[in-house]
Amino acid sequence: MNGKFQFYLMLATFFLSNLAVSGTRPIVSIHAHSLGASTFFIGLLVSAFAAFPLILAIRIGKWTDRFGTKALTLWGGTGVLAALAVPLWQPTLAGLLFSQICMGLSNNCIVTATQKRVSIVGGNRDKAVTGMTTTAAAADFVSPLTGGFLYEHGGIRITFLVLLVIQIMMLALVRMMDSEPRRDAASTRTEEKKNTLILLKDPHIRKGVLVSGIVVYSKDIFTAYFPVLAAGYGFSPSQTGTVLACVAAASVAVRLLQFKLVEWVDRDKLMAAALLAGAAAFTATSMLEHPWLLSATAVLLGAGLGLVQPLSWVYLIQYTPKGREGEVLGLRSMLNRSWQLSGPLMLGVVGHTFGLLPVFWVCGLTLLCGSWYSHPVSLLPLRRAPGTPEQAEPNKEA
Repeated sequence: MNGKFQFYLMLATFFLSNLAVSGTRPIVSIHAHSLGASTFFIGLLVSAFAAFPLILAIRIGKWTDRFGTKALTLWGGTGVLAALAVPLWQPTLAGLLFSQICMGLSNNCIVTATQKRVSIVGGNRDKAVTGMTTTAAAADFVSPLTGGFLYEHGGIRITFLVLLVIQIMMLALVRMMDSEPRRDAASTRTEEKKNTLILLKDPHIRKGVLVSGIVVYSKDIFTAYFPVLAAGYGFSPSQTGTVLACVAAASVAVRLLQFKLVEWVDRDKLMAAALLAGAAAFTATSMLEHPWLLSATAVLLGAGLGLVQPLSWVYLIQYTPKGREGEVLGLRSMLNRSWQLSGPLMLGVVGHTFGLLPVFWVCGLTLLCGSWYSHPVSLLPLRRAPGTPEQAEPNKEA
């Protein structure tokens, strides 16, 4: 089958899987609450989805390199199917907990495999990454609406049954995907024994994973703390939601321009400029109180952070040794999860000790440091000289 068909087939499988997985996330908390679960147990459910992928992210990446992206997508899809089936049989707190553990691990297999498949696709990587991230954003928009409607009108079993059918459709499409050429089994086993953290000695890989982690942590901090800040300003819930929607909309819109921007601007300078915009927006958020001004700031923040994430992904893959893309993406996933867990804890201490505004200042300073680290020289001139190719080494042999 031709490459374009395979690419769109991959996007379709990723959309259906995201729809099935994300459609359960709010429903699990709502149903657990209806069963009398404590706030602590609901937090445990949320953490269960992320905890095991944090521990096994690198191992899953190595399996992707060894067994191929199609195999890992099938394994992950089957695991999600099992996770959706458990609440049909046992819609209890124990059933929900087991379902979330299984779903978190399985979803990580699918995401890592899809990211690697996008990373090694021929042609323009930036266009491929834009396709995947836009597909993920579309699924994240549709899935809460789908899950909420099904749960309201059909209950927990109907919700999981419909999502299970969607997952079966996803697995049927995966069967149609081509398998990429397998590497020699002996060489992949040898590479699996290597310490993945040694890859961080490469300054390009170190930059790629660090910048990615800063962006993930910053987005989570804004989502968690801006509603509290907005409540202090006297915003209504709808006004707060509008500002957060501006962040999400700008994040998606700017990615559609990514492959054009990298033709005009050096990638590391573009990352630095986008992080600088995010730093300015974070700092300004703590100083502005008018909804319209904050919405404009949110657009700047969403555009900056939304652009850096796919840019850092492609940058990382450009300097990854051939055959170890899954391993590096697993490392990136593990460090992103670490930022997500440690960042809110540290800034929670800052907020408790010094108040809410310093949380935004510290986050802005972190983004500013990330901008300097991405390109520690003057950001101007941003534009690449005509005819100058992007400075990127080809993937090195492992």
